[in-house]
Amino acid sequence: MLPCFASSADTAIPLHVVPVPMMNTWRAGQPAQVQRWLEATGFEAEANRHLLLPADDGSLLGALVCTSVSPDLWSIAHLPAALPAAHVYRIASEELAPLLTQLALGWALGSY
Repeated sequence: MLPCFASSADTAIPLHVVPVPMMNTWRAGQPAQVQRWLEATGFEAEANRHLLLPADDGSLLGALVCTSVSPDLWSIAHLPAALPAAHVYRIASEELAPLLTQLALGWALGSY
């Protein structure tokens, strides 16, 4: 397995890949602490914009990345260089299951 991919999702940090038009729906379904963090940081949904999501204890709860209307190969390719390297990430957006191979390829290319 390539080192840019996790062998197990058990300890991986969730990466929420959210198309800009779905941001309000995604946000409404998040725990209050995530909603407060989005508000406190002034996060605006724009394609290719990302944000780290902190847990109550200060650890990394997850990461959010907004994509264009239709996520594609390049939607998350910038993240391997932008996210903290000490962590392993997994795509947590189940509605994007049909695009996982494309997104994983983009991640791998961005890791190169």
